[in-house]
Amino acid sequence: MDIHMNLFKTPVNNVTIIAKFMRYDHGYKPFFVDITFDACRFLKNQRQPVVRLFYNIYKNSSNINHTCPYNHDLIVDHFWTGNIEGDLLNYIPIINGDYAIFTEWFSNNIVRAFINIYIRVSENHK
Repeated sequence: MDIHMNLFKTPVNNVTIIAKFMRYDHGYKPFFVDITFDACRFLKNQRQPVVRLFYNIYKNSSNINHTCPYNHDLIVDHFWTGNIEGDLLNYIPIINGDYAIFTEWFSNNIVRAFINIYIRVSENHK
């Protein structure tokens, strides 16, 4: 997966992210608690375990791996998604099926981006 987000107004000092964990069952429906977090605060103090799980998965493939402010474009480069389901099984009970993580990214209380990640789990890894 590759993402390149252009920041038109910098620096960015205020980022809130809403993540919704969905499972496909005749349409995508919630299967886990929604998470809302202040990304700048999280990067200073990584105490939210579910958020930290996702952060640890992508941080080496991205320049979104430091505290605010962001005064440059945000890049995720050649992020391999093939191991996400194995990492998730340690924290979230997942059975075979199609899943999605729907995210909304806010800066200064204005939605700036929607990023949706789709995952298919075809066998359980433990």
